[in-house]
Amino acid sequence: MEQETMTPTQRPVFKYEPPTEEKTGFPAQYYAGFWIRFMAYLIDLLVTTALSGILISPVFRLANWKMDSSFFAIYGALVTIVFLATLSS
Repeated sequence: MEQETMTPTQRPVFKYEPPTEEKTGFPAQYYAGFWIRFMAYLIDLLVTTALSGILISPVFRLANWKMDSSFFAIYGALVTIVFLATLSS
């Protein structure tokens, strides 16, 4: 801010200068389109399937429990929990 020259009876007047933004080549925020979100969903499914195959399926096979893929079955609920846990990270 610059101060203009003034006489002894005047009040100081300051000029407002808006801040300047530096222009960069990459935007600060990037909104994902359909295909990026679709690929992220496929990656989430792949990770969920891998984790449920490594962590949940062996337990059910060793215990000789039924692995029903219904949402309300225990296996389906555990796979859903794994999906939501990987989704949040």
